[in-house]
Amino acid sequence: PEKYQTGMRIKGLDVVKDKLIFHAGTRRESHEVLTIGGRVINVTGLGKNLKIAINEAYNIVRKINFDNKYFRKDIGKRGLKYLER
Repeated sequence: PEKYQTGMRIKGLDVVKDKLIFHAGTRRESHEVLTIGGRVINVTGLGKNLKIAINEAYNIVRKINFDNKYFRKDIGKRGLKYLER
């Protein structure tokens, strides 16, 4: 684990408030949500199949922003390869 900044304002959560998002490294301060940890949120995409669910998750991720945002780009790819067999 690398060092990370904290106290960054997370923008876009109001746009995805009907989506399944788990908070881990966040805190609410006044009317804002701020980062307090390295793994900030977990976004969950839902769909009729794995490919649709993965696309939904990344669509949600694109709507949420904060300084130095980093996210994995390999989630679900192993599952897709398995299903292709």
